Amino acid sequence: MHTETKEVVTSEKFWDILYNSELGVFEVYWKDAHEDIEEDLFKQYLFNFLKISKEYQAKGFITDTRAYHYVMPPELQAWHDAFIIPRYIELGFEKIVFILSQDNFIASLSVEQTFEEEKAQAQDFTVHFTDNLEEALAHFVG
Repeated sequence: MHTETKEVVTSEKFWDILYNSELGVFEVYWKDAHEDIEEDLFKQYLFNFLKISKEYQAKGFITDTRAYHYVMPPELQAWHDAFIIPRYIELGFEKIVFILSQDNFIASLSVEQTFEEEKAQAQDFTVHFTDNLEEALAHFVG
């Protein structure tokens, strides 16, 4: 039996980021902060994640959006496609797995639409969607 080694990389108002050294992936857990995140702060969170990611040799990440997720308007989805997706590719991410809420269709759809944008479709990594952590982790085993 093996135990996972997880390091808390950062803990912020809207999310916690852990590094799972056993699998070589980040686990990002969005929190219900009982308020909406402003667009500029959302962008800052993503930029901070990119900075953190440069310090690790992660092969990807899991983002658990079940507790809370910012619904990205189309303009922000296009910005994400233009500025964030290329950084994921530069970082060498192989896989991204999103854990989506079955109870929050709009938020889940926003995530899926973001990764249907042009650059996201031309990426060098795969994107998966699930509704549970065990299945998300299984994508990185082996």
